Amino acid sequence: MRRRVVPAALAAVLGAALLVLAGPATPASASSVNSWAYAYVDPVGRPAGALPVDPMRSDSSMKSVAVASKSETGRFMVRFPQAALLATDLGVAHVTAATPQRHCQLDEYLHSGPDVVVYVACWGSQDRGAAGLIAFRSDAAFTVLWTSAPDVISASPGAYAYARVETAYGGFRVARTSGTTVNLLQSAAYRYNVRFGGIGSSRDGGNIQVTTLHTPGTSCVPVEWRDFPAGFQEIVVECQDLEGNPVSADFTVSFTRARSIIGTTANRFAYVETEAGETTTFNSTGGLAGNVWFPTYEDVSFSFNGAPDSGPFLVLATGFVTRGLFCSAYNWSLTPGASVSAATGRTSCAGTGPAPQRMRSFETFLSTGTAPSPEPGEVVLPPDAIRINGFNPSRIGPTSARISFDLTARAYEYASDPAQTTLTVNGTPVPADRIQVNPTQVFASNALVSGRNQIVLNSRLSTGDPVHFEQTVWAGDATVRLSIVDETGAPVRDNAFVEIYAVSDPGIRSDFGVTDGRFDLPNVPRTTVMVEVNVQGRLGSLGFMGQDGSATVVVRGLSTPSTVDNNDFSQGLAGYGGNAQKVSLIPHTEGFYPPIDTSAAATAGKGGAASVDRRGSGAATDVVTARGGTRAAGTPPLSLSAARRAATAAAAPDNDLAVETFGQGPQRVFRTFRTVPGQTDVRLRYRFITSEVPFGFFGTEFDDYFAVSVRTSGGVAREINSMNGLGLAQFDYPSGSTAWRDVVLPVNPNGEVVQVDLTVANVADAFYNSAVVVGFIQPAVDTLTPALRWDPQRGGMELKYTLSQRTEQIRSIDIYFARGTTFESRLGNAVGSFRIAAGTAAGTYTVNIPGSSLGNDPAGTAFLIAVASPTRVANLKDVNLGFGPNAARDPGDVTLVDIVKDGLRVAGQDKATVSSAFRRPEDMARILFDNLTKGDDLAANIKAQIETYNDTADMVINVFKDKTNGLTKAQAVAMRATIQAAMLTKINEVGCENVTQHCVSPAQRITFDIVYDEKGVGGDFAANGNGARFREAVRPRITKVIDETPGPNRAPPLGAQSNNCYHLELAR
Repeated sequence: MRRRVVPAALAAVLGAALLVLAGPATPASASSVNSWAYAYVDPVGRPAGALPVDPMRSDSSMKSVAVASKSETGRFMVRFPQAALLATDLGVAHVTAATPQRHCQLDEYLHSGPDVVVYVACWGSQDRGAAGLIAFRSDAAFTVLWTSAPDVISASPGAYAYARVETAYGGFRVARTSGTTVNLLQSAAYRYNVRFGGIGSSRDGGNIQVTTLHTPGTSCVPVEWRDFPAGFQEIVVECQDLEGNPVSADFTVSFTRARSIIGTTANRFAYVETEAGETTTFNSTGGLAGNVWFPTYEDVSFSFNGAPDSGPFLVLATGFVTRGLFCSAYNWSLTPGASVSAATGRTSCAGTGPAPQRMRSFETFLSTGTAPSPEPGEVVLPPDAIRINGFNPSRIGPTSARISFDLTARAYEYASDPAQTTLTVNGTPVPADRIQVNPTQVFASNALVSGRNQIVLNSRLSTGDPVHFEQTVWAGDATVRLSIVDETGAPVRDNAFVEIYAVSDPGIRSDFGVTDGRFDLPNVPRTTVMVEVNVQGRLGSLGFMGQDGSATVVVRGLSTPSTVDNNDFSQGLAGYGGNAQKVSLIPHTEGFYPPIDTSAAATAGKGGAASVDRRGSGAATDVVTARGGTRAAGTPPLSLSAARRAATAAAAPDNDLAVETFGQGPQRVFRTFRTVPGQTDVRLRYRFITSEVPFGFFGTEFDDYFAVSVRTSGGVAREINSMNGLGLAQFDYPSGSTAWRDVVLPVNPNGEVVQVDLTVANVADAFYNSAVVVGFIQPAVDTLTPALRWDPQRGGMELKYTLSQRTEQIRSIDIYFARGTTFESRLGNAVGSFRIAAGTAAGTYTVNIPGSSLGNDPAGTAFLIAVASPTRVANLKDVNLGFGPNAARDPGDVTLVDIVKDGLRVAGQDKATVSSAFRRPEDMARILFDNLTKGDDLAANIKAQIETYNDTADMVINVFKDKTNGLTKAQAVAMRATIQAAMLTKINEVGCENVTQHCVSPAQRITFDIVYDEKGVGGDFAANGNGARFREAVRPRITKVIDETPGPNRAPPLGAQSNNCYHLELAR
């Protein structure tokens, strides 16, 4: 049995740390724990002075009691005693109003000796008619949190990052991350792009919290969340005052994935986003997390499995997508249960007006109460119970490092027998003589290799309980002399910011400041690494390997824009520059290229490709190939064969630009041009192709790389990657080509200078060429506007598009499943594409997208989007299948849920409700009684139910018949408890599973009743008349469909005996 250290013991650990730190504290001990405190304060109706703090919604890592006070209406102070005693930075704070239609923000937070003091301000807004919106200070209940992470945050599980963005500091005053880097771009006075590196993809999901700081009466909201090149996630925050004006503001931002808002996993926690996507919903106990939308608010609930939990707890909420949104989280409670504890509450959001609105938001919940008791004989370890010391996993370090694996849970010790401890690196055991063990540390010397190191530690505690720990780090043993020069080759002496990372793992980065144009880069791995240099806006990058010894990076500003209008290559290579030796136009190929011929004849010279000495000098002679051409020995052709290119490129109406490797080192092509007013973004479409893949060199040191970028004076969008970094799954193996890829950069709609750079390089030798192929460089003008809605009359979706002017060329609108509402949030390939002919007149048009084309939605789907261009994207919330209060979910019902949602798309129905799923015997008795008393005529009710159910169920119905003989409906309802108990006895006697398939174990059969007439609750097949379309869409994919809706030969009209549902069964 796996044994872990109990989270409750972590509180004891913190207490022990306090005793240690009462004397002189060492940085190592101070940096090993998370510090935190939170409080719930309700000042409404109270005068200035001391305020009570709710003990069931307040707690701290130091177990001290918060103190709160009110200075005037809408202004408050909360003091957390001793909270900063172990903190190593200023930390981050958040606040959420707990009164509807109110907004609370941070005036300031700071350390006062060992204490943390947080100043909170709360606001409201009112529509004064012609005077517009007026913001005013207002009392409101609120929850406030402060937390500070250790110096080095554990990189797993999940991810955690926070930042305090403050304009007076020119960016971040505080930034911490479990990843690698935090960057900031202020792209407009009110718009901030916060970028967290090395914490995975936004597709992995998570939760975001943003709180305004300093700026009075202002709301800052994350409006976009997307991936950013080079392994970053980007959270775009926009700020607006409560009177509707975009403003510059300070704010705090936190990101969590599979962790609580305080950065740990030691307690019960959960989060959800109102769209309730798969990746934005999380529950640390594996219980349910969900929400139900109403017109002006949403009810949120979390079910926590395990021992009873009554808190203390906190809840935070922040708006999402809509600028100026402010949200309140109120009516929250935590109800302990024997096996499941339920947290429930409500969130409402308001925009620039005071009326609450149902808008998108993030909620996060944390309980710091009693942790679940361990099973007998089990010890529960916190996730950060072991931490690496002597090596920073977020940077590339030395292979010679002496690493220790420290037990932070100091109530436990390692076993004293060294034989109980083993360590492997990349699967290879570390010799025992390089490992030392003491009670709290395992040391490893000279255990790392140059490159990627997957470290696995297996040991035991002194109690005999096993311990397992994994960590990936990057290390190097080479020093490379870096020289930074300008385009003339002259050294650049200005201050430079330098980052180095392995191309195959760009999330792990080391950064340096360089002041004299030369620098010795330490710890460089002997694999393909990339250096990026920024010298006051002039950029440069270069790939090399540690054994190269030296590297020269050329930094360049924007070149003079070309006056040649040639983004489509219609004028050949006019308007393009660079040093590339092999640049050509090839006919466009939308799919993959023909396979590379890997036969011995096609790779003749030095005995064929297999005999080419890739470790040598690469000296080669020209030889004749089987196709009659010539090439360097040992360098087989790309699938962009020269013969095909020469024969067809000149006549091809649609050409692509190919930049190929030539010898060893980077080959570069660039184009600089000026966009015209009205163009809002520039899109670069490209693919990477390498003969290294089909010839079997994937995963080796011959890791050819490419770099593509689109940049302006104010921003850059780019991808820098390599064969190994992309992964083999990204390639079509026979041709060595990726699918088409995109980089998109928003540009100034008034026009500005844009530069596109393309680089490709052979690595480690000059053999086996690679290329970057560009399909187009496309400045986009937003003349096409799409819109989407579900179409219950015709089924599927209605795509409506508006053209503001006549089309001069073919346009298309692509339909994608998406996790969000933006172009970057699309999932997988387009599920459909609608083409608009050249010459189409301005106007508004509609087209039906059949629902049958909208199946197989990828995991994480929350929306469907229609993309006319990266900045013209329509979104439609995906269909929603809700579960009524009497419908119990089961982990095995995912397949039937998917089938039902596909059926809803076919029907054009935006939502539906499961009224009943798995039933217990008492559920069946209740439901049968309800059905039998639905209409006033009990005899008619009994007849209808006997016609609906089987013979065994009829035995239960006859119990009702006997018990109600001679009674009116009102009299029967008055005797409900007695009658229903008799029915339950009969159900247990005959077996509930024989009465209805609803009672069959979900392990054998999943059963849903889908409501037919929602009566205004949600989706309504009755009103839309699309029930038959839904029924026939799901019928072929499930075991049984029973139509229990009203209609001829089924049941009397609605309101009488109809069961008002489609009954669906799926055998497992």
